[in-house]
Amino acid sequence: MNHAPRLRLGDLSVNYAGLLGQALRAGGHPPEGLLESFGLGPQRLAEPGARLSIPRYMRLGHAAMALAADPALGLRMGQLCQLPVAGLAGVAAAQAPNLREAARTLLRFEPLYASNYRGRSYLAEDAAGAWLWFYSIAPYNRFNRFVVDSLLSGWLHQLGALAGEPLVAEQLLIEFPAPDYAHAYAPLCQQPVRFDAQGNGVRLSNEQLALPNPAHCPGTWQQLLLLCETSWSN
Repeated sequence: MNHAPRLRLGDLSVNYAGLLGQALRAGGHPPEGLLESFGLGPQRLAEPGARLSIPRYMRLGHAAMALAADPALGLRMGQLCQLPVAGLAGVAAAQAPNLREAARTLLRFEPLYASNYRGRSYLAEDAAGAWLWFYSIAPYNRFNRFVVDSLLSGWLHQLGALAGEPLVAEQLLIEFPAPDYAHAYAPLCQQPVRFDAQGNGVRLSNEQLALPNPAHCPGTWQQLLLLCETSWSN
């Protein structure tokens, strides 16, 4: 009997499972038992290059939201997200001269920390600023909305931390309908969030993208970009 090949959805760094654990702990919910039940004990979370399948990550997120009784847990994750969560790409972005180059680096080298057959995130620049776009993972449900929440919120927090000030998007587009916790998005955007949009995106102005990184070291940044290039080609 012939069987169709199993479709591999993709995977991402176990660092994101660790981040989910941080969000649970910050809300007063010890995450160790849940993480262990998914085979994500301290040793696994510390394993270099370890990845977690996307379906398993979504099940973990759903279980975490149930544990915390918080459907907006993905947004809490984003508020805790630091650039090193994105591995080598994030460390390289942390040495960029400004937010524009950091965003370019973070999205260009996304395959180093996450991959999905549905697509890749990308930066779309224009004369007035840029969109950071996350690909569609529709249809949406209680298992995958948190992925969009954590990523878009995380981009804003990661880049804001680089500049040393909170970063609030000019516009924020969300592909799925407004959830019950829609009010929780308000701090992320200068205007009301657009739900049921044609994509998932964060809009930043040229002024925001030009914000400098006080920690930028040119030689170190170039060395890290080279390491990213080498790792990607391998």
